[in-house]
Amino acid sequence: MQSRHGFSFDITLRHPSEMPCAITKALGLEPNFAWAAGSKAGSRIYSNTAWNATIASSAEMAPDAVFNRVLEFFGRVQEFCKSFVKTGGEINLILKGQVNAGPITDSCAEKDSRSKVFELSLYPEFLSLLRTLDLTLSFEMWA
Repeated sequence: MQSRHGFSFDITLRHPSEMPCAITKALGLEPNFAWAAGSKAGSRIYSNTAWNATIASSAEMAPDAVFNRVLEFFGRVQEFCKSFVKTGGEINLILKGQVNAGPITDSCAEKDSRSKVFELSLYPEFLSLLRTLDLTLSFEMWA
């Protein structure tokens, strides 16, 4: 069975009036999904704009490079994010993990009956970014 371990950072934005096309242009990312406030889906009318995209994934680069890409991304779009939040928007940074639910066999598992499947270290630069931009960080772990 092929390993499915990996992670990515997604960003989700919600706003009472911002248009998805403006978010796409400002962030320079293609959305995974987006809808505008007031748009319809069947009988439902969305009260807020919602927009989601993947910033970086370990499927495309080394884990350290993923964190660096996120820092570079927010360095580039920092002013937009501050303005977005100030005008009633919400930005959620989502760390999405994928682990293979099958048995883990490595040299550590032979010495200890427990097997670590997740460890996260958040460096000061990353934590500072979250605070500076008033971002929420969510974790999702999928098996």
